[in-house]
Amino acid sequence: MNMVVLFSGHRIDDPDRTSPRFPASHAKALAQEVAAALPKNTHIGVCSAANGGDILFLEACATRNIPCHVIIPFLPEEFLRRSVATSAPGNWEARFNKLWFATPDTLRHILTLNPNVNPYAACNDALVTQAAELGNVQVIVLWDGKEGDSLGGTADLVQKARYRDWPVKVITP
Repeated sequence: MNMVVLFSGHRIDDPDRTSPRFPASHAKALAQEVAAALPKNTHIGVCSAANGGDILFLEACATRNIPCHVIIPFLPEEFLRRSVATSAPGNWEARFNKLWFATPDTLRHILTLNPNVNPYAACNDALVTQAAELGNVQVIVLWDGKEGDSLGGTADLVQKARYRDWPVKVITP
């Protein structure tokens, strides 16, 4: 059976964030930690593609030629605006575009949602469902261990994974 790694992680802090969670200055070191956390027997990844943790995970998988299902809750242009673009250093928009367009169409998923639905919570639901359909799931999160800023964040995904008794490896930013 396939070893599936489901990933979720904090976004890079905007420069004006009052309580730091994932400062841009930590991205290089955390990229190494994310890559090291990937089990050697990983067959496939499942992730969204926001700046910060998601992109670090997708890059680590690309380096090891691990295919990933990439799930986003909006069309790419809207997702870029809402979940990738930042004034923080890291060239996140270019990195997203490189990863998105390198991902085969069959592994790119754009959700079609009712406007009254929380898009990030719906994306977490889709990530969990996709991972469950693919094989044995292990979860890796880049997470500070605190409740999120809103429903649909990393804490929400951790709760869903633990409900399913999936092992969760936490990398603290």
